[in-house]
Amino acid sequence: MFFLNTVALSLGLALGAGLRFFPAVIAILCVLSLVPLLWCERRQYFTVSQGTGLWIALLAGLVYWSLFQWSGEGADILTKGGSGQRAWEGQIVEAVQHASHRDRLVIALDSAVGPQERVTVHGRIRLTWRDPGRSLHQGDRIRFVGALYEPSGTVNPGGFDYAGFLEQHGIDATGAVGGADAVEFLGPPSTVSWWGLWHRVDEWREGIRSAAEHSLHGAALGVFLGLVIGDEGSIPDEIRQVFMATGTVHIL
Repeated sequence: MFFLNTVALSLGLALGAGLRFFPAVIAILCVLSLVPLLWCERRQYFTVSQGTGLWIALLAGLVYWSLFQWSGEGADILTKGGSGQRAWEGQIVEAVQHASHRDRLVIALDSAVGPQERVTVHGRIRLTWRDPGRSLHQGDRIRFVGALYEPSGTVNPGGFDYAGFLEQHGIDATGAVGGADAVEFLGPPSTVSWWGLWHRVDEWREGIRSAAEHSLHGAALGVFLGLVIGDEGSIPDEIRQVFMATGTVHIL
């Protein structure tokens, strides 16, 4: 049973790595994992206690990875990298959100580059790139120079807690840069990697966006992109308010 417990623990670690991105799917998979265990118990391939031990090992791996991941991020970016102007390197880990004259990138940083040293850092940031000079996709490695700040925002009674929203989505810091050359493209992901798959999906989405921009305009373009590829950045505020008033904003 040692080998099976090791396999279950490894599967739990793999599930934990994706818990932040696909929580509902992984919760369902954990529940469904009971089905083959119960089947094996009925066939007497192992006892009830052994099957329970396998499931506990799976959950232990998931919980361990989640705690390790969350405890290793956060202030690490600002404490090691500093909050002043410096070069940062990392990988884009979510689909780029487009809006009028700006892109919004979610980046997993791994390096802070100073004049005389390179510091290893860990954490995720949201970077606003005004007047972008090129298209970027998930998995791309990039470098930019700028200052990062801890998420903050005013909270009126009953109002939107922007800092809490970013924290719930795993964002440890924010920043903004401007100009076509503000973000340097370092290279795409390997074509045989997980990020290579998402990179290809983003290229397809970019093709749809480009075709739509040549055939649609105004509100029609924003609604089409929101419905088809999930990009809400081009939807005018007045149209979004209409969807919210009719209770249909969830389809965007």
